[in-house]
Amino acid sequence: MAISFVGGNTAFNSNMPNGELTITMPAGIAEDDYAIAVGGTDNGNTDHDISSTGYTELADLFADDTNRCNVGVFRKIQSATPDSNVVIAFNHISGFTGTGVVQVFRGVDVTTPEDATTVNVTGIDGATPDPGAITTITADTWVIAIGASREFDAVTNPVSGYSNLTTRSEGSYAVAMCSKTIASPAEENPGTYADIVGQASDSWAASTVAIRPAAGGAGQLYYHHHDIHPVS
Repeated sequence: MAISFVGGNTAFNSNMPNGELTITMPAGIAEDDYAIAVGGTDNGNTDHDISSTGYTELADLFADDTNRCNVGVFRKIQSATPDSNVVIAFNHISGFTGTGVVQVFRGVDVTTPEDATTVNVTGIDGATPDPGAITTITADTWVIAIGASREFDAVTNPVSGYSNLTTRSEGSYAVAMCSKTIASPAEENPGTYADIVGQASDSWAASTVAIRPAAGGAGQLYYHHHDIHPVS
Protein backbone atom coordinates (compact mmCIF):
# COMPACT_ATOMS: atom_id res chain seq x y z
CA MET A 1 0.00 0.00 0.00
CA ALA A 2 1.40 3.35 -1.02
CA ILE A 3 1.84 6.10 1.55
CA SER A 4 -0.14 9.30 1.06
CA PHE A 5 -0.15 12.68 2.78
CA VAL A 6 -3.38 13.45 4.67
CA GLY A 7 -2.56 16.97 5.84
CA GLY A 8 -0.88 19.14 8.42
CA ASN A 9 -1.54 21.88 10.94
CA THR A 10 0.37 24.27 13.20
CA ALA A 11 0.05 26.05 16.54
CA PHE A 12 1.67 28.90 18.44
CA ASN A 13 1.20 30.07 22.02
CA SER A 14 2.95 33.15 23.35
CA ASN A 15 2.52 32.13 27.00
CA MET A 16 1.79 28.42 27.29
CA PRO A 17 -0.53 27.56 30.21
CA ASN A 18 1.03 24.74 32.23
CA GLY A 19 3.84 24.63 29.65
CA GLU A 20 1.63 22.80 27.14
CA LEU A 21 1.11 23.43 23.42
CA THR A 22 -2.05 22.05 21.76
CA ILE A 23 -2.01 21.39 18.00
CA THR A 24 -5.30 20.58 16.26
CA MET A 25 -5.19 17.60 13.91
CA PRO A 26 -5.86 18.16 10.20
CA ALA A 27 -9.25 17.22 8.79
CA GLY A 28 -9.82 13.69 7.54
CA ILE A 29 -7.62 11.79 10.02
CA ALA A 30 -8.61 8.11 10.36
CA GLU A 31 -7.75 4.86 12.13
CA ASP A 32 -4.19 3.57 11.42
CA ASP A 33 -2.99 6.96 10.17
CA TYR A 34 0.52 7.95 11.23
CA ALA A 35 0.63 11.30 13.05
CA ILE A 36 3.95 13.03 13.73
CA ALA A 37 4.17 16.14 15.90
CA VAL A 38 7.02 18.59 16.53
CA GLY A 39 7.18 21.26 19.22
CA GLY A 40 9.79 23.89 20.06
CA THR A 41 10.11 26.29 22.98
CA ASP A 42 12.31 29.24 23.93
CA ASN A 43 12.89 27.79 27.40
CA GLY A 44 16.27 26.27 28.34
CA ASN A 45 17.15 22.56 28.28
CA THR A 46 13.60 21.33 28.88
CA ASP A 47 12.62 17.66 28.98
CA HIS A 48 9.92 17.29 26.34
CA ASP A 49 6.95 15.09 27.07
CA ILE A 50 3.57 14.36 25.55
CA SER A 51 0.29 14.86 27.38
CA SER A 52 -1.67 12.99 24.69
CA THR A 53 -1.69 9.21 25.10
CA GLY A 54 -0.15 6.58 22.84
CA TYR A 55 2.71 8.62 21.38
CA THR A 56 6.31 7.46 20.94
CA GLU A 57 9.15 9.95 21.36
CA LEU A 58 11.50 10.11 18.36
CA ALA A 59 13.61 13.06 19.51
CA ASP A 60 14.28 15.34 22.47
CA LEU A 61 16.88 17.84 21.24
CA PHE A 62 18.68 20.82 22.71
CA ALA A 63 21.18 23.13 20.98
CA ASP A 64 22.89 25.48 23.43
CA ASP A 65 23.87 28.86 22.01
CA THR A 66 23.01 32.41 23.00
CA ASN A 67 19.63 31.74 21.38
CA ARG A 68 18.82 28.16 22.39
CA CYS A 69 16.82 25.62 20.39
CA ASN A 70 14.76 23.06 22.30
CA VAL A 71 12.65 20.59 20.30
CA GLY A 72 10.63 17.38 20.78
CA VAL A 73 9.35 14.99 18.08
CA PHE A 74 6.59 12.41 18.70
CA ARG A 75 4.54 9.99 16.60
CA LYS A 76 1.44 7.81 16.97
CA ILE A 77 -0.50 5.25 14.95
CA GLN A 78 -4.09 6.38 15.37
CA SER A 79 -6.70 4.18 17.04
CA ALA A 80 -10.30 3.56 15.97
CA THR A 81 -11.11 6.94 17.56
CA PRO A 82 -8.48 9.27 16.07
CA ASP A 83 -7.12 12.17 18.10
CA SER A 84 -8.67 15.58 17.58
CA ASN A 85 -5.45 17.22 18.76
CA VAL A 86 -2.01 16.50 20.16
CA VAL A 87 -0.66 18.18 23.31
CA ILE A 88 3.10 18.60 23.71
CA ALA A 89 4.34 19.35 27.24
CA PHE A 90 7.53 21.33 27.83
CA ASN A 91 8.27 20.04 31.33
CA HIS A 92 5.08 21.80 32.45
CA ILE A 93 6.85 25.14 32.75
CA SER A 94 4.52 28.03 31.94
CA GLY A 95 5.41 31.50 30.71
CA PHE A 96 7.34 30.54 27.56
CA THR A 97 6.42 30.56 23.89
CA GLY A 98 5.74 27.33 22.03
CA THR A 99 5.62 26.65 18.29
CA GLY A 100 4.48 23.34 16.80
CA VAL A 101 3.63 21.40 13.65
CA VAL A 102 1.73 18.14 13.10
CA GLN A 103 1.46 16.07 9.93
CA VAL A 104 -0.59 12.95 9.17
CA PHE A 105 0.20 10.17 6.68
CA ARG A 106 -1.86 7.20 5.45
CA GLY A 107 -0.65 3.77 4.31
CA VAL A 108 2.18 3.47 6.85
CA ASP A 109 3.08 0.06 8.29
CA VAL A 110 1.32 -0.05 11.67
CA THR A 111 3.67 -2.71 13.12
CA THR A 112 7.03 -1.18 12.14
CA PRO A 113 6.26 2.40 11.13
CA GLU A 114 9.85 3.65 10.96
CA ASP A 115 11.96 2.10 8.19
CA ALA A 116 15.22 3.16 9.86
CA THR A 117 16.37 4.69 13.12
CA THR A 118 15.47 8.38 13.23
CA VAL A 119 18.50 10.61 12.65
CA ASN A 120 18.69 13.56 15.05
CA VAL A 121 21.19 16.42 14.79
CA THR A 122 21.69 19.86 16.34
CA GLY A 123 23.80 22.86 15.46
CA ILE A 124 25.05 26.10 16.97
CA ASP A 125 26.62 29.28 15.55
CA GLY A 126 23.85 29.54 12.96
CA ALA A 127 20.13 29.18 12.37
CA THR A 128 19.74 26.98 9.27
CA PRO A 129 18.40 23.47 10.07
CA ASP A 130 20.21 20.69 8.19
CA PRO A 131 18.40 17.32 8.60
CA GLY A 132 20.90 14.45 8.58
CA ALA A 133 21.27 11.63 6.06
CA ILE A 134 19.25 8.43 6.56
CA THR A 135 19.44 5.07 4.76
CA THR A 136 16.12 3.46 3.85
CA ILE A 137 15.69 -0.30 3.48
CA THR A 138 12.20 -0.64 1.94
CA ALA A 139 11.04 0.47 -1.50
CA ASP A 140 8.72 3.50 -1.61
CA THR A 141 9.58 4.58 1.92
CA TRP A 142 8.87 8.24 2.64
CA VAL A 143 11.49 10.44 4.29
CA ILE A 144 10.25 13.28 6.49
CA ALA A 145 12.67 16.19 6.96
CA ILE A 146 12.01 18.13 10.16
CA GLY A 147 13.74 21.40 10.97
CA ALA A 148 13.49 23.76 13.92
CA SER A 149 15.35 27.01 14.50
CA ARG A 150 15.62 29.63 17.22
CA GLU A 151 15.35 32.17 14.38
CA PHE A 152 11.81 32.85 13.14
CA ASP A 153 12.55 33.56 9.47
CA ALA A 154 9.52 32.60 7.37
CA VAL A 155 9.84 29.23 5.61
CA THR A 156 8.18 29.47 2.20
CA ASN A 157 10.06 26.61 0.51
CA PRO A 158 10.55 22.98 1.58
CA VAL A 159 13.92 21.28 1.52
CA SER A 160 14.98 21.02 -2.15
CA GLY A 161 13.17 18.16 -3.91
CA TYR A 162 10.63 17.71 -1.12
CA SER A 163 6.94 18.61 -0.88
CA ASN A 164 4.03 18.68 1.61
CA LEU A 165 5.48 21.61 3.53
CA THR A 166 3.84 22.46 6.85
CA THR A 167 5.54 25.27 8.77
CA ARG A 168 5.08 27.94 11.43
CA SER A 169 7.42 30.89 12.07
CA GLU A 170 6.32 32.95 15.04
CA GLY A 171 7.53 34.16 18.40
CA SER A 172 11.07 32.85 18.80
CA TYR A 173 10.88 29.82 16.53
CA ALA A 174 10.56 28.45 13.04
CA VAL A 175 9.41 24.84 12.76
CA ALA A 176 8.98 23.04 9.44
CA MET A 177 8.26 19.58 8.07
CA CYS A 178 8.22 18.22 4.49
CA SER A 179 8.55 14.83 2.82
CA LYS A 180 9.72 12.85 -0.20
CA THR A 181 9.15 9.35 -1.60
CA ILE A 182 12.31 7.22 -1.93
CA ALA A 183 11.50 4.68 -4.65
CA SER A 184 14.52 2.41 -4.12
CA PRO A 185 16.39 1.86 -0.83
CA ALA A 186 19.30 4.27 -0.59
CA GLU A 187 20.99 6.87 1.56
CA GLU A 188 18.97 10.08 1.47
CA ASN A 189 20.40 13.41 2.62
CA PRO A 190 17.59 16.01 2.58
CA GLY A 191 19.66 19.20 2.60
CA THR A 192 18.89 22.43 4.44
CA TYR A 193 15.94 24.70 5.13
CA ALA A 194 17.64 27.52 3.25
CA ASP A 195 14.97 30.15 3.99
CA ILE A 196 16.12 30.30 7.63
CA VAL A 197 19.23 32.47 7.79
CA GLY A 198 19.42 34.08 11.23
CA GLN A 199 22.70 34.98 12.87
CA ALA A 200 25.74 33.39 14.52
CA SER A 201 24.17 33.50 17.98
CA ASP A 202 21.29 31.25 16.85
CA SER A 203 20.97 27.45 17.01
CA TRP A 204 18.92 24.73 15.32
CA ALA A 205 17.75 21.11 15.59
CA ALA A 206 16.58 18.62 12.99
CA SER A 207 15.21 15.10 12.65
CA THR A 208 15.08 12.83 9.61
CA VAL A 209 12.35 10.20 9.85
CA ALA A 210 11.78 7.33 7.38
CA ILE A 211 8.28 5.82 7.36
CA ARG A 212 7.66 2.38 5.84
CA PRO A 213 4.69 1.63 3.56
CA ALA A 214 2.16 -0.96 4.68
CA ALA A 215 2.32 -4.33 2.93
CA GLY A 216 -0.39 -5.33 0.47
CA GLY A 217 -2.00 -3.97 -2.64
CA ALA A 218 -3.49 -5.41 -5.79
CA GLY A 219 -0.17 -6.44 -7.32
CA GLN A 220 0.37 -7.06 -11.01
CA LEU A 221 -2.34 -8.53 -13.21
CA TYR A 222 -2.25 -11.22 -15.88
CA TYR A 223 -4.88 -12.45 -18.34
CA HIS A 224 -6.22 -16.04 -18.52
CA HIS A 225 -9.27 -17.04 -20.57
CA HIS A 226 -10.48 -13.44 -20.56
CA ASP A 227 -10.42 -13.29 -16.76
CA ILE A 228 -8.16 -11.08 -14.69
CA HIS A 229 -6.36 -12.63 -11.75
CA PRO A 230 -4.08 -10.97 -9.19
CA VAL A 231 -0.54 -12.32 -9.04
CA SER A 232 0.39 -13.21 -5.46
